[in-house]
Amino acid sequence: MANQYLLLVALLLPVVAILWSKRRTSAVAPPVARVEVKESDIIKPVKPLNRTLVQTDHITVSRLFVFPIKSCRGTELQEARWTPIGFEYDRKWCIVKAEDQRVLTLRQHAEMVHIHPRILPDPTSPYGGVLTVEVPLSTGTKTFSLPLNPTPEMLETWRRCSDVVMFEIFEMDGYVCQSLSQPQEQESPSDILSAFLGRPVLLLMKSAEEERMAPPTEAFPDLVAPVCYPDVYPIHFASEESLESLSSTVNLAAQLGGTELPKEVRGIAGEWVGRKLEMERFRPNIVLKGSGVPYAEDLWREVEIESQSASAPTQTQTKGMSQIITVVDQCARCLLPNVDPSTGIRDPAIPNKVITRYGNANRKKKPIFGTYAVPEGDGYVRVGDRVRVRKWVGVDEEVGM
Repeated sequence: MANQYLLLVALLLPVVAILWSKRRTSAVAPPVARVEVKESDIIKPVKPLNRTLVQTDHITVSRLFVFPIKSCRGTELQEARWTPIGFEYDRKWCIVKAEDQRVLTLRQHAEMVHIHPRILPDPTSPYGGVLTVEVPLSTGTKTFSLPLNPTPEMLETWRRCSDVVMFEIFEMDGYVCQSLSQPQEQESPSDILSAFLGRPVLLLMKSAEEERMAPPTEAFPDLVAPVCYPDVYPIHFASEESLESLSSTVNLAAQLGGTELPKEVRGIAGEWVGRKLEMERFRPNIVLKGSGVPYAEDLWREVEIESQSASAPTQTQTKGMSQIITVVDQCARCLLPNVDPSTGIRDPAIPNKVITRYGNANRKKKPIFGTYAVPEGDGYVRVGDRVRVRKWVGVDEEVGM
């Protein structure tokens, strides 16, 4: 009897092995088909210099972002207001080195993307609501809250710095922030951020007493544009068509990889095959779609936001507001978009190396993505709003030239 059982087991084992093998094989996803490409397939984008290629009837606002603390995580919105200095609460705060008040950005501290500010408006509050900030420490997440618009009495107790420096060019001022629970709490917002960044820092809020002016461009030598803590100009545009074009270029370059690419663009990891770039890497305020071609925004001189929403401000509420925005320059790109907005990991090549060799460039050979703009006055925008092109740049002209 025992021999019969042994014989039965011996006969069944190969069958079980075959079935198990098939089960494991079916659970593994088939490999992604790779298309053989060569560098000549990676074509530099051609600007639609012929305006007739741009579809102007269906350009709409697809996404809106505000970045309360410079270089920290942003917040996606459904609607936003702007003033002459930019989106409400955008880059109103920044982090500086305590010893010399130099502004810190993702360029030096990629981990800043893990600092998460959130805007919580409250019209019944004497300061219009709060900015809550979550900071992940090794001992757990710490949260503090700041007044969105501190009262004059509050500001009298806040230290004011008048020697804030950014890029060794811009000199600004700001108040050292105190949380709403201070002095009850022993740790200040600056203490918490110092522990996270591993160096003494201060969290500042731009004051209204001293204006910082954006630099002029060749097209606007007399430009008057006050700002808080953005790199240069109040509002930053980008389009979904431009991002899709750049993502496709990245995918092609990733398929080549290795020694098949020129030396200056090597280091593109194979993981980028089929992967899309996130718009958050470029940190725009307004994302558009519907032009039908990439880099159409480089051709616009002046646009108007036409609200299509029933919840938009009424004509009475918008009296004195302007929905007109002037495009003053293209956005020259550095290594900041190489930082993954979710993980804080800096990629050695994407997207900077790809933009530099294969992307859009201005006459000065600088890689560009998106445009900078200046609002005419106070305004309002909502996702879904139509964008009308009022003026175009000249045929032989660039946005900022």
